[in-house]
Amino acid sequence: MSSIASLRNSGRNRAHEASKAGQVSLARAIAVAGEASGIRCNAVLPGLMDTPMGRDATRHRPGRALAVPFRRQGTGWEVARACLILISHHSSYVNAHARGMAACRPA
Repeated sequence: MSSIASLRNSGRNRAHEASKAGQVSLARAIAVAGEASGIRCNAVLPGLMDTPMGRDATRHRPGRALAVPFRRQGTGWEVARACLILISHHSSYVNAHARGMAACRPA
């Protein structure tokens, strides 16, 4: 589990962005190292999330959710469902993939 912050450095917390980018790199390294043994590793990169911290950030910057699909923060259940697909046999060919969730609105 990482964050969409791993792909951009436009936030206000550079340490958070760097640590999340490190998680993505680690996931890819694990995927490559485990491939011969059939071990898969992928990274999920949620965007704006409906958490106490996310709601507080939106209170201070009301327009921030306008830049993501559906113009709202995601829920933990939405992320969990994506993770369930990745750990299931339905995604047995998915490996070393980092995928953002609700990363940006199309132009």
